[in-house]
Amino acid sequence: MRLGASAFHQANAEVILIDAGADPALPFLQAQVKNLKYLRSPGLSNAARRNAAAAAARAGTLVFLAHATPGPPASLAGLQSDARETIIVSAALASAASRVAPTVFGNPPQTNNRAWPGMQLALPAQYLRPLDETIDDGTGLDLIDLILRAARAGTPIAIAQSPHGPTPPAPTPTNIEAGHRFAERWVMGWGLE
Repeated sequence: MRLGASAFHQANAEVILIDAGADPALPFLQAQVKNLKYLRSPGLSNAARRNAAAAAARAGTLVFLAHATPGPPASLAGLQSDARETIIVSAALASAASRVAPTVFGNPPQTNNRAWPGMQLALPAQYLRPLDETIDDGTGLDLIDLILRAARAGTPIAIAQSPHGPTPPAPTPTNIEAGHRFAERWVMGWGLE
């Protein structure tokens, strides 16, 4: 894993790496990267990991990465600046949210921010609501749910112009019941708050 540590450091960004602890070398990264906080989380779902990382973060702007690919420090600093009052979503998440609930998500504006490669979501910390762990099936439904809840509440949302970079492997659904709960909430319109 290449974290692009110097770029994160130059952007004055805190990096929180959270995983199941499968790689025994990961805890030693903290000694090498000054702005890295490593959280070991065996047995947690993706949504639970994201919630834990957000709870540990001290920043005013949170950026969720699908994979950490080095990019220029200016792009991360620009992303932080753009996400001070707006939720910025990747084109892939925006497309999924739009297909699931077009009347809720609508057509947010495209933004020319300098999105970090691998970015899924960037938002001001005050806009983050706990991700719903009951609908986490491993494919990002928890993030789509967050985006749809924010859009329904009138939170400003923009779509990032993602830079070309390596495509991470597609997640594999792991929980059909979670997918059904998500569908009941957003596709069938049941259980809306």
